Amino acid sequence: MYQVGFDVGGTNLKVGVVSDGMEIVASRNVAFPKGKNYEAIAALMAVQVNDLAKEMGLAASEFKS
Repeated sequence: MYQVGFDVGGTNLKVGVVSDGMEIVASRNVAFPKGKNYEAIAALMAVQVNDLAKEMGLAASEFKS
C-alpha cells in the first residue's frame, strides 16, 4: 500500500507517494496557485494525486491516505 503526502508552500505544492517501507516512490512539484481559493487548491491537489496514481498504474483509491 501507498500513502500520499503534501508539502504546501507559498511557491510550490509538492506531492509524494510513500511505500509501506517508507520509500518515496513517486513525486512531483507544481507551482502553488497564488491568489486562488481553497477549492481551487484542493482541486489541484486531487489532480496531482490522480496523475501520480495513473503514472504508477494504480487507482487513486488504492492509496491509504
